[in-house]
Amino acid sequence: MRTQRASVVLKAIITTAAIIVPWAATAEGTDLECSLQLSDDRGQVVDENVTICRDKEPDSCFDLLPGQSSPMIEVGVLRAEGDGHGPTVAKPEVVGEGTCRLSVTRKATVQISWSNEDVERLTASFYLPSEDPEMLRPAIRVSAVKKQRIRVPVGAYVLSLAERGWAPDLRILDASPGSIHEFNYQRADGWSAVLRTITGQGSHPVPDADLEILTLPGFDETPPTDTALPTPPRTLFKAESSSHGLTVVSGLTVPVATASARHEMYLDAEIPAFSSDWGTFRVFNVRLHRGGSATIKVLREGQEATEALCELASPEIMREPPWGLHPPLHEGKADQKGVCRLTKVSAGIYALKVSLPESKDAFTVQPIEIRDEEDSEATVELWPLVVSGRVYKGDEGAAGYEVRFERQGPFEVPAPAYLAGLATTDEDGFYEVVLWAAGEYLGQVSTESSTAGNFKLVEIATDETVYFRIAKAELEGQVVDEAGAAIPEARISVRSAGLQRGVLPDQEGRFRVSFRNENDTIEVNANADGYYKAESQSISIDKDQQPEPVLIVLRKRQTQQGFVLLPSGRVASGVAVSVHRFNPDQYAYALERSITGEDGSFDLPHEAERLRLFFGGPGCALGNYDLPAASERGEEPIELRCEPPSHLIVRIESDDADLRSGSSILLRRGDVVIPPIVLAEHLSSLGLPTTTDGQGKIGLVALAPGSYEVYHGQGTSYRNLLDGYEAAKLSEVSLAMSSTVEIEVSLGFSLDRLDSGLFFDYDQ
Repeated sequence: MRTQRASVVLKAIITTAAIIVPWAATAEGTDLECSLQLSDDRGQVVDENVTICRDKEPDSCFDLLPGQSSPMIEVGVLRAEGDGHGPTVAKPEVVGEGTCRLSVTRKATVQISWSNEDVERLTASFYLPSEDPEMLRPAIRVSAVKKQRIRVPVGAYVLSLAERGWAPDLRILDASPGSIHEFNYQRADGWSAVLRTITGQGSHPVPDADLEILTLPGFDETPPTDTALPTPPRTLFKAESSSHGLTVVSGLTVPVATASARHEMYLDAEIPAFSSDWGTFRVFNVRLHRGGSATIKVLREGQEATEALCELASPEIMREPPWGLHPPLHEGKADQKGVCRLTKVSAGIYALKVSLPESKDAFTVQPIEIRDEEDSEATVELWPLVVSGRVYKGDEGAAGYEVRFERQGPFEVPAPAYLAGLATTDEDGFYEVVLWAAGEYLGQVSTESSTAGNFKLVEIATDETVYFRIAKAELEGQVVDEAGAAIPEARISVRSAGLQRGVLPDQEGRFRVSFRNENDTIEVNANADGYYKAESQSISIDKDQQPEPVLIVLRKRQTQQGFVLLPSGRVASGVAVSVHRFNPDQYAYALERSITGEDGSFDLPHEAERLRLFFGGPGCALGNYDLPAASERGEEPIELRCEPPSHLIVRIESDDADLRSGSSILLRRGDVVIPPIVLAEHLSSLGLPTTTDGQGKIGLVALAPGSYEVYHGQGTSYRNLLDGYEAAKLSEVSLAMSSTVEIEVSLGFSLDRLDSGLFFDYDQ
């Protein structure tokens, strides 16, 4: 009869690392029989009842009592477990004629205590991340009373001590043979999380990584009552990952958190956002990548350039100013052999700028792709090419005009050019620039406020002379309000010869526009936030006379006040509100954009037609609201309420770096397409990237709950989605309140650049 013990007997289907001597007496499949003896991992006799079964044959079991010899059994794979030993699945070792020995590992002992007198029982759940990475089902679950001793098989566990209505108290348990563990349950509000730090390739655990959990801007606990301003990010928790790559955090009371991980052997990594329902926990992966490297050979006029500087930047910032305001992501100097070596670079496509120290203008730029755990090689040759010429205004030289040359076509990204040379014409209209790489360039002439309408596409292979000619007549003007005050923030649009140009006024609202043709008819209009758009003015340009100055008067919009409230009912400050006309044909631009003040208020243009509002930012999930026509909504303030946030993390897997990294994501929520600029500004306000990183990951954080369709930004466009086209659709996902959803999409595709965009065949 089995002895009763004051402990809980837990039997889990788990293979444990038992101490087993290799089978040496007989081959597989023989009918050898022996009497079985049991010993523990120390070699001592097992002193408790053990149930012996032939593996995968539950009807073949019998109990072996302490000191008792077993009946003669056929040798094979056996499963043995007792209250304090096993489970062990192994072949016994033949130790003598008719005798076999099986080593059964001791279990570990866990005791749980607590100080809260009103706690009667806890649910203790033991999860095995090695077998269940998402920890959806515990290997062991028991309803435990205070100071109860629980026996568990050897293994690395995450232990969840749960009390209804409170955050699970999570612990890491490394149960070794015969080990004893005591845990004191800590009651806490909120929710909990398990972070698995793993390698990007192979998903192996990464121990000893430094993890830091922070609040997301605006999504902190309720701010002090004396201010409505969003609280800045703060650290909630710091720890090192365990030997199994695990970190647990209990009792988070913020609606969403973000995390970063650092390890000397890997690139820094982040979880853009993670959350769980109140009183629960979830598992989140932190992927650490080793990154790649680049070896760049630099030549100047055929010779090794020993002092060259190599810099990597995102290709999106190729246009002026590509560097300076945007510091490089990686940089290094060439050695005595003219070789730059850059290491620990995240995978992706970069703009590689190679420059010479003698001049800030002595540089060239080209694309380079970095792959994980690979070395990318490139050779860059710098060769000075002098481009000179003259700018004519009518028949005379034009002084004080800016001549610029932009390199064309080195990148397959939305911004395909970079500023390579810049000069200002002298008093006779002459200029000279030095370009440092052969190729195709776009030359253009401009004033301080606009381009002059003269463009030339030229192929530069040697020193060249390039002339420009603009019309003698120029248009001058000013933008003012109804009281005659200048509007320097106005945006002026000029259309001539089929070309539309944007012009920016100076601080007095004045502007000047040059033209390419001597005789032309142009259209000019202007708009500014808070004002009605001006009606277009048609003006004839005559080569024989200077046109009269143009005065553009903008009328102040009538406004209606609105307020944005947080889910708690408090006012939401610092939230962006973007107003769009309800007509889909006019969704391409925002009618008005404003930021809520400390009292949560904003000014809404009192347009007669229906309007669609998008709003979101620190503390406020990105949502939308449709306003009826002015005649139906009345004069009362409009109240917008932020919903509790939900979060979507998208990861794109593709061998094509163009599709994996640096890509935007487009979203349709229900029947509403979110304008890309609205989503980008929302993510930027939270300090998050607006495109996928080198591993194809992007966090679309703080979205209003709902059903979403997810699209690849390079495969379709905002206009296509408005028109109902479904190209480049990656997934459909439903986001519940206060939840985080992760999706991975593998793109197996043929890259057909047709008029309708890119076409994808993908596996989700």
